[in-house]
Amino acid sequence: MTSTQRLTSTRIFAALSAVFFHAHWAKEAIPSHSLLNLIASGPTAVSYFFCLSGFVMAMVYQPDNFSTFKYWLARIARIYPVYLIALIWFAYVSSLGPKAWILNLGLIQSWIPGQALSGNPPGWSLATEVAFYLSFPFFIKSLSKEKLARTTVVVAFFWMFSQAMHEYAYATWYPEHPYPSGWHDTLFYSPIFHFNEFFLGAVIGAWSARQQIKPSYAFDVVTILAMLGMMVPTAFQDRFRSWGWPVDSHPNGLLAPAMLAFIYALPRAKGIWARIFEWKPLLALGEASYAVYLLQIPLLYSFNSLGVAQSLGISSALGTLLLYVFLLIAISLVVWKAIEDPARSFIRKLGSDRKFRGIQVEPQQVSVTSS
Repeated sequence: MTSTQRLTSTRIFAALSAVFFHAHWAKEAIPSHSLLNLIASGPTAVSYFFCLSGFVMAMVYQPDNFSTFKYWLARIARIYPVYLIALIWFAYVSSLGPKAWILNLGLIQSWIPGQALSGNPPGWSLATEVAFYLSFPFFIKSLSKEKLARTTVVVAFFWMFSQAMHEYAYATWYPEHPYPSGWHDTLFYSPIFHFNEFFLGAVIGAWSARQQIKPSYAFDVVTILAMLGMMVPTAFQDRFRSWGWPVDSHPNGLLAPAMLAFIYALPRAKGIWARIFEWKPLLALGEASYAVYLLQIPLLYSFNSLGVAQSLGISSALGTLLLYVFLLIAISLVVWKAIEDPARSFIRKLGSDRKFRGIQVEPQQVSVTSS
């Protein structure tokens, strides 16, 4: 086991944040407003996924031996099976018209104002992730050793420009076009305002790939400070907003520097607390987090329509929330072992065949989550 596997474990916390954001019982079950802000910060958690995705892509794929065909074969096998299961389940408990089917099967819904949530709602982030994947074969050329320093400067300015434009657009047009509206979809779901997270993650990942992971207590300090940099503005966002902090840009990369400092430092931390992320049950939950994220809404609809909690005599919001989360995690673990893991094994098997020899698949320790 390597220390980079710790990043896999972090994914379950981000996925559960999205789950608590959508589970309506959380507001009643968690009386503390600041605590609710912290553990139910779903949109900000998706921003973490986008940063982690860019970081891992740059760690796994190198500019000098990159194969677009092999890359896409691995990407499709990784994201589409569970995505399709979640979409079909959502269509069964809800309804999808022909247009929604086309957009969601093609993973282009996040580009179309008013259609980002036309299918399984968490699927919008997968459509945005696919936009990242489309750009990566071109972007990876800029991550070579000779170009990386210059690319880092350009991406840093692009991140600052994206934050400025998002805040300007939010302050100028959003008050007249709040959710639900095309402006809301463009500002919060469109890949245009999320490329900054992925690209910033990629340059940090490229730097990390060129450096040995040497554990040091100095990185424990960096990791803890980065965690505080993420958690404090999220938990106390109302107070930060009163100070003029652009809280509404949290889901669009404002906290990306703190997130990536955490992602970079965690594998290099030396303290016992950091090694908790290597705990096997936590790693398993991290692997299952992709299914947790995608299956949450279909299960929520089924859970409510079937009256699962009521049939078991559970009436409290906290009890209902815990039961729902337990079922979601249990189902997701089964889906991971029965579908996701076999799909990765299938790609590895193809890689051993002569026709597909050399296919590069993400190592388990840095396997990417698509959110």
